[in-house]
Amino acid sequence: MAREGFTPNASRVGGDRMAEWLRAPITGELEEVPGIGAAAKRALHAVKVETTYQLIGEFLRLRASGVQSVEHCDRFWHWLRSVGISSYRSSIVLAIAERVNTMIPGTFDMVIYEGDHVAKLAPIVDGAEEGEGGRDGAGAGAGAGAGAGADGGMHLRNGRVIHASEL
Repeated sequence: MAREGFTPNASRVGGDRMAEWLRAPITGELEEVPGIGAAAKRALHAVKVETTYQLIGEFLRLRASGVQSVEHCDRFWHWLRSVGISSYRSSIVLAIAERVNTMIPGTFDMVIYEGDHVAKLAPIVDGAEEGEGGRDGAGAGAGAGAGAGADGGMHLRNGRVIHASEL
């Protein structure tokens, strides 16, 4: 029987879209969150969640004392289901968890899901040279000096851009 709850490999958001979401400033528009379309927006509005900020607030509200990453993401996934979101739940959880982790490191730990999902990204910075955040992990934020290595392989893991050699 399949696990019920959040699983990163169930996310249908492409690496380019996730990288864009992690780099861009938050506007507050719910549709900016990967996985949220018109139906999810209506469901969220019905429970008075009308902005990305409020959605992030709901995610953080579910992080009670002693709750670790897996349980936290499962709680958010189940909350999304309870408000009527029937599609792209894992995509929304992954997007919000990764984004919050860039603001509050340690909130989400993708390593726990090792083997489930590592999003393949296009090179983040055109013309970036290896060593500008590629192999050594400097510039850990998405788009913060991340470069494509010799094979051009950049990946997103735990809210940071890493080189393929670190996988």
